[in-house]
Amino acid sequence: MRQVGVGLMSNGALVNLPSIYDAAINSSTWGESLESTAHSIGAKGALLLLIEKDHENVFRVGHFSNIWRRAPERAKIYNERFSQYEKPVWEALESMPRQQLILDTEFWKDEPNLRNRPDYRFLSEQVGICHKCAARLNNNESWFDSLVIHFDESHKSIPHESIRFINALLPHVAKSVELGRAFDILRSNYQAVLTALDYIDIGICIALPNGTIIVANEEASRIFENKDGVKLGADRKLVCRDKELEARFSQAIARTSSTAIGEAATPEVLFSVNRPSGLHDFLIEVAPLRDHTAELETNLQGALITLVDPENSSHIDVDRIAQAYRLTKTEALVCGYSVKGWSTRQIADERCVSTETIKSQMKSILSKTDCQHRSQLIRLALKASPPIRRATKNEK
Repeated sequence: MRQVGVGLMSNGALVNLPSIYDAAINSSTWGESLESTAHSIGAKGALLLLIEKDHENVFRVGHFSNIWRRAPERAKIYNERFSQYEKPVWEALESMPRQQLILDTEFWKDEPNLRNRPDYRFLSEQVGICHKCAARLNNNESWFDSLVIHFDESHKSIPHESIRFINALLPHVAKSVELGRAFDILRSNYQAVLTALDYIDIGICIALPNGTIIVANEEASRIFENKDGVKLGADRKLVCRDKELEARFSQAIARTSSTAIGEAATPEVLFSVNRPSGLHDFLIEVAPLRDHTAELETNLQGALITLVDPENSSHIDVDRIAQAYRLTKTEALVCGYSVKGWSTRQIADERCVSTETIKSQMKSILSKTDCQHRSQLIRLALKASPPIRRATKNEK
């Protein structure tokens, strides 16, 4: 099990977690969340940028706090006249590890008259901001996302306390953006979320803080019914053959549920569940879930549980990661076979090459995608292309 982000956070940062996780379900609330987050960390404003890349086009989604929402014409003027000044920063963000903060005072430290540069002068005079910092949120090359925080012109530099708060919040904003991508696709395709969960080809469950599963889609129900390492008990709580693992599941659900309401700081917990059948381990993720708008459930706070069965992986699409990580055509084919559970020998026989050739190609694939093993490759593919299928004519 790997637990992420369990260090203590200041109450000044924790107070924003509920609104951040609300935005995963309803992206229209991002503006309000960014406004409250900026205010609580001593900043004047913030913006969230998401650029999705697919085979046909690139589209951009931006969410803004009040300083930009109230004056869109100023943002337009800035983009038209001064965006070229920021190009080096965006290039740096694309090449940097996720959640590593860039401070403008450090990035432009060789420019002694930064405040008098045309772009800074415009922001100061028209928006009342000066210094800013930014970080890329996720390192999945299939999309680009970034959080930018702006500070009032009265600040000579970015306060150290604000930097500490921002670093504490970055994993949670990143997780909310990642979760929200799948929910946005469901809403776009089906005008609903809860009723469309069965169109997701991996297991999805919603759990209350006490561990009770209140929603399980078709794939999750299939996994539970097979009783191969994990199942649902009569009380609708997860039951594992390994009782220690069962206790850790319960703890993960409780802690991520607390994170959703700002009482803990755990953006995700990952599990690998051994199966008595000898088949590949289940890959399970527990993440915070909150829905104050009642789109899923009235005043829901709890955990979103994702269950991946590597033996049922025909739905996993590797096209986007092949494109994003610049895999060769051969590597893309081998990657596809690998995530579908084929052994090295099976892939070699199919490709009419030696096992050593396949091992070499897999080494290259893992290196390019920054994965250590096949389970990470599966998770990467699922995040790049959430497995949401279209309804058939009979289902509509």
